[in-house]
Amino acid sequence: RHVGALRDRPDAAVPRMSMRKVEVGDLAQAFYGLLAQLQERERSLRISDLNALNPAEVAAERQRALTENRNYFVFPHRLASGEIRTVEVYSWPIEVSGRRLLYSIIHDASSRRLAEQELVQYKERLEDLVEARTRELTEQGTLFNRLLVAGLVFQLIVIVYLAETVRRRRKAEASLRDSEDLFRSYFEHALIAMAITSPEKGWVVANEALCKLLGYSLGELRATTWSQLTHPDDLAADLAQFERMLAGEIDGYSLEKRFIRKDGEIVDTILSVRLIHRGEGASREVLAQLQDISARRAAEREVLRVNADLENRVHARTAELEQANRELESFSYSASHDLRTPLRALNGYAHILRNEEADRLSEDGRRMLERIWLNAEKMGVLIDELLQFARLSRHEMKTDRVDMRALAAEVCTELRGEYPKAAIHIAPLPHAAGDGTLLRQVWQNLIANALKFSSKREQPEILIDAEATDGEITYRIADNGAGFDMAHAGRLFDVFQRMHDEREFPGTGAGLAIVKRIVARHGGRVWAEAEPDRGATFYFTLPQRD
Repeated sequence: RHVGALRDRPDAAVPRMSMRKVEVGDLAQAFYGLLAQLQERERSLRISDLNALNPAEVAAERQRALTENRNYFVFPHRLASGEIRTVEVYSWPIEVSGRRLLYSIIHDASSRRLAEQELVQYKERLEDLVEARTRELTEQGTLFNRLLVAGLVFQLIVIVYLAETVRRRRKAEASLRDSEDLFRSYFEHALIAMAITSPEKGWVVANEALCKLLGYSLGELRATTWSQLTHPDDLAADLAQFERMLAGEIDGYSLEKRFIRKDGEIVDTILSVRLIHRGEGASREVLAQLQDISARRAAEREVLRVNADLENRVHARTAELEQANRELESFSYSASHDLRTPLRALNGYAHILRNEEADRLSEDGRRMLERIWLNAEKMGVLIDELLQFARLSRHEMKTDRVDMRALAAEVCTELRGEYPKAAIHIAPLPHAAGDGTLLRQVWQNLIANALKFSSKREQPEILIDAEATDGEITYRIADNGAGFDMAHAGRLFDVFQRMHDEREFPGTGAGLAIVKRIVARHGGRVWAEAEPDRGATFYFTLPQRD
């Protein structure tokens, strides 16, 4: 950025510290006539493209400048036309974006050199003339006139030298002022708030962005102190870092800090501070930059407020749901108990009629009585399932180390008598942490489900295995049975929901709902994958605990 600004100077070139490449200002291009070459080389040339001296001659000129205590070099530079011009080169190092560059101001000294050469020639002719005239006067015995003329010549030489020295100094001062104006403009018009302060003098200067941020003019700022503008809660942290910087422990620091505007509003900022070293005896100055983060802080506070509000609402809604679940479970438990009494009476009377009055009933009467008895039996099973489902929430869980393979094998042994054709394969299963009674019910329902729906196969097969990944254990029960359409998988684990005709596969539809409730109480998940007539695979997970 700085190099780009220097390109507009008529006498500026910026060589890199390697002394091999140089970037040349626009007007300097015109002076050298190098526009075409620069376009081909993307504004960069080698110094050897300009300097007509070889390295040994360049070194000799540097030594002469050192001997004569000059702050500039005199070089013959080659223009694009081949013409040689004498130039004076004023150079000093600068740092831009972490790169060390050499900033050079080049003056065309050809005219002045020509004038100096003419002045030397004139001086030599004048001295020859004075010498000749002096000899004449000496011959005439007039020594006084000779001394007078020599004094006048010396005065003339001194005047010319002083005039040239003053001219060069004024030109250098003008170049320095131009550079200072350029960097002052950068400071004043920067988009980020900046200020220079002094521990001894207070506010030195502040740019427009900082005045706008804090709501003060520069004159008003000078009537305040940095501490007066700082939020009281942030002052101690800032002062601690500031004292460390003044003590030389750190060169600078950065922290989040709040300032108090003139209108009383609080401004959240990121403050970056660095100590400026101007040399021995100079007063200490501090460069400060302020980045306004008020909008970001406001957004963060709003997010925290919304999160807190959502959390409160979730807690309230959770409490409501828990209360509703307790009431529903209580109702289900009570209703199930209350239904048992009339159901027992209905079942009892149906049993009496079947055993004692069947001969007096017609064929249709006996068929209807049989239907009444079967539905009463089914109703009893449904009530038992409903009671079992309701008891799950009332069951106090006891967490132990459970041998899942032993549980699964025990259940398979109990069920194998009903399904003698089934081939059951149980792989090694990881132990689980949970309630053994409830987890046994999970295996009971899932294995019975797999055996039932594969029972119509010529060779039913059941596979039970598990895998531990990402802090949880996934258990799997796969069968080669009837399967189901995944389009209906969403209601698979709802209570009393069925995927198949009861006449083909009898059941109540409560078993999978019980599995889901037990697994959820253990902090796990349950799901299934299937295809019609190609079997089904049921999965459930449990957290992996030591």
